[in-house]
Amino acid sequence: MNTVKIIIGTLILFALIGMSAAIPVEKWNKKIEMGDNSYFNSFQLAKNGGYIFAGQINFNSAIVKTNKNGSISWNKTYDILNNSVFSSVQLTTDGGFILAGSTRPIDTFSDNGLLVKTDKDGNELWTKYFGGEEYDSFNIVRQTSDDGYIIVGESSSFSDNLQDIWLVKIDKDGNEMWNRTLSSNYDSSSDIKITSDGGYVITGSSGITNGLIFKVDGYGNKQWTKIFETQGLVSSIQQTSDGGYIVTGYTPFISVHQNRGVGWIANLTKKGKITWKKSIKHGSYNEIQSVRITNDGGYIIAGSMANDGLDGLLVKFNKKGKELWIHGDDAVYEFQDVIETSKNKYTIFGYTDPYPRIIKIVDK
Repeated sequence: MNTVKIIIGTLILFALIGMSAAIPVEKWNKKIEMGDNSYFNSFQLAKNGGYIFAGQINFNSAIVKTNKNGSISWNKTYDILNNSVFSSVQLTTDGGFILAGSTRPIDTFSDNGLLVKTDKDGNELWTKYFGGEEYDSFNIVRQTSDDGYIIVGESSSFSDNLQDIWLVKIDKDGNEMWNRTLSSNYDSSSDIKITSDGGYVITGSSGITNGLIFKVDGYGNKQWTKIFETQGLVSSIQQTSDGGYIVTGYTPFISVHQNRGVGWIANLTKKGKITWKKSIKHGSYNEIQSVRITNDGGYIIAGSMANDGLDGLLVKFNKKGKELWIHGDDAVYEFQDVIETSKNKYTIFGYTDPYPRIIKIVDK
């Protein structure tokens, strides 16, 4: 049996810019157990300073809301068709939430893309399904300036290959406005961000070994493509103040005996040209899952590193890519995401087992 354990904690990091080491001190932590067959894929800040988590409880798509101290305020499960799961949650301008994921209709063996809009208390306002007769799934949803939504995932139904990245634009009521498939070679998506020119930038992988970035305009038309050959996966992206991008990823294969490799962080121009790229050299191997731009103009990344086992990994950089401090946690298998809640205060989302998720709050 798998029991979900969401752990929320605060650590104080005494590292300053220019210092070589950080000494984390735990301020508080909490566990939230939601029963068997439960896990979470996404978390965001909620309006009142608390947090919202999206995933699955007992094979039903679910969300959990906590207050700013990590105590559960409420949780909701949604009995949607069969084996549904949320992969992404976003706070919307009306104070509610938009959730994206996948579900499997009872009479088929292929997933469909799933969208659910809720009010601030998690009550379902509408539910929409997208896809064809083959595998289709949503990974990430973002609200757009017209109060509609842009969603990225994968599609086999609408692909000329086995699978393409799938981009869908809907209005505020969930009605489809357009959809596009972006093709390279059996592609998967990992992130999407709305760019300052009104377009979108999408990250993922092409085949098994190549990282991938697509830049498209506001209608999903491709503007440029960046391939990171043998770099595995581009896992996360943010647009920087100069119109360029900060991206992270990891190389999954470094030998025939080891199926994981080296994490990296790179800075790109607005056209996708690399200005600098650095490997993350902590542990015998590591994977980087997310990057955020911090209030001081630098960057913070979350992921994992291997020592005797898998440990959570957090690394802070200045804007030129110099490491300022690192934090490793051997009680955590992997950090999935990190948010700076206020200046130098960070909330980390990760997990202890292959399925249970963990959250820790870090305070520098």
